[in-house]
Amino acid sequence: EWRSLMCFSERKYAESVASDLMAEASRADAVDNYQMVAWARNGDFDNLKRGVLRGLSVEAKDECGYTALHEAADHGHLEIAKYLVEHKANVETADHRGDTALAWAAYSGHFSVVRFLVEEGRAELGTKNIRGRTPTYWAESSHRRDCNVISEYLRDQVEKRYIERAMKAVTRDLDTVRMLYPLLNSTLKGLPPRVEAGA
Repeated sequence: EWRSLMCFSERKYAESVASDLMAEASRADAVDNYQMVAWARNGDFDNLKRGVLRGLSVEAKDECGYTALHEAADHGHLEIAKYLVEHKANVETADHRGDTALAWAAYSGHFSVVRFLVEEGRAELGTKNIRGRTPTYWAESSHRRDCNVISEYLRDQVEKRYIERAMKAVTRDLDTVRMLYPLLNSTLKGLPPRVEAGA
């Protein structure tokens, strides 16, 4: 009985230590997550790269749901944004208000980041936040440098993508017609000629 009591006590102690270690690791992960976001915000590319090499997540969020990519976009750190996207940061991740990195770059007037996210990151142009506002809205409502250029660029890109999608649909339809034409043609050849009205 004494031995089982001792084993029970040792097990409880081990569970307590394990719990403390897990809590400490969780706190360390949270600090690391915040650090990734802070490095991106401050343009600290070297530490951010070291963090990624250490295995820190490029999708780490702070308490407001901002990711390193949101902060890089908001502060115009193009090279950091490129690095994060190359390392699989999701350009569509939204913060607590539903804004994406593209919305932040557009609002803050960072045209080079906007262009990168649209052309290389293939960011969605019409993503709406919880208040229904798009990146184009943010560019138009901001009075920062390049915002007029950005809003015009985004409107042009919306139109360009619409045309691309329409052309893909037309091409798909033409491919379907090309595929079906021989079948339809051979079927029609086997039918008797139509009787003209009044004949």
